[in-house]
Amino acid sequence: EVDQMTLTSGGGATNAAATFAALGHDTHVVSRIGNDSPGQGLVSELKEYKIKTGLINKIKGQTAYSVIMTASTGERTVLVHRGVSATFSAKDIPWNKLKADWLYITSLGGNLALVKRIVKAAYEKNIQVAYNPGMKEIAKGYGAFKSLLPMLSVLLMNQEEADALGIDDKAMEQNLILVITDGSNGSHAFFGDEHWFAKAGKSKVVSRTGAGDAFGSGFVSSLIKNDDIPKALRFGTLNAQSVIASIGAKSGVLKKNPSAKELAKIKVKKI
Repeated sequence: EVDQMTLTSGGGATNAAATFAALGHDTHVVSRIGNDSPGQGLVSELKEYKIKTGLINKIKGQTAYSVIMTASTGERTVLVHRGVSATFSAKDIPWNKLKADWLYITSLGGNLALVKRIVKAAYEKNIQVAYNPGMKEIAKGYGAFKSLLPMLSVLLMNQEEADALGIDDKAMEQNLILVITDGSNGSHAFFGDEHWFAKAGKSKVVSRTGAGDAFGSGFVSSLIKNDDIPKALRFGTLNAQSVIASIGAKSGVLKKNPSAKELAKIKVKKI
């Protein structure tokens, strides 16, 4: 027997977009969905979050769908059918409409060549890029990633991903902000020869789904507005805490900027 069922949208791009839109950024999603009822539902829900959907490519086929089984501890098992998103390609990107101040890229299923093309196009247009890769991209190795790094403003990953990529010791070589999250152990940010550590705050864990997306988008949202790395670490932590306290990767995203008192609850130290 299942105690509760929640039907909601997900995916790294739309999860991150929910934070940006909720905090007042003009936010568009570039993605690919099917011409089915889940796709229609996704578009309707994104509009409720004030996320622009005009750049989503709707094609014949099934929209990606996941079943997430969450235990009482907040840990979960995810069953994924990637549908038409599995063949997301350069043809789905409106290159002439990439005129944003920032571009936030989530996992593209291992298609690192496409990531490089997107990052290069953004770089040539002076668009700052934050990238949160998936393990399939990371599996390509540091050598494959190296050419990307000078064109990124922020690189976000968890500790397992950072270990797999071997980026920790090389962070100082890059003119980017490297952010590494480690769940309840806290989070780290590196820039140049500077290193900050933020403790994880105390919060009720209902579901950890979307925590990484919430942290990353919260961090970048704060960085855009404040250009302050310690403050961005606090902001990302608070957004992640809010998301894991409820079911669904979007329902808990912060709807307003935290107060100075709320931010101060997250302890950050320079190492």
